[in-house]
Amino acid sequence: MSTPVVPVRTTQDLNGFFTQIFPQPVIASVAPTAGDNEYLIGQLWINSTANTAYILTSISPVGAANWLAI
Repeated sequence: MSTPVVPVRTTQDLNGFFTQIFPQPVIASVAPTAGDNEYLIGQLWINSTANTAYILTSISPVGAANWLAI
């Protein structure tokens, strides 16, 4: 499995502790494909042209990304 394009970021909360936050959704004019496998499981992808959204549910052992339309 490849490394994520956008790593999980951290932010400091009001108590001074650091908390991990998930990356922003990918906003593109196309739907994701099986080749879009360099993201974290749970990554959101928004196809702004078709007004559809997807979530990355898994990466197969051969590296194919499984995006579920939501």
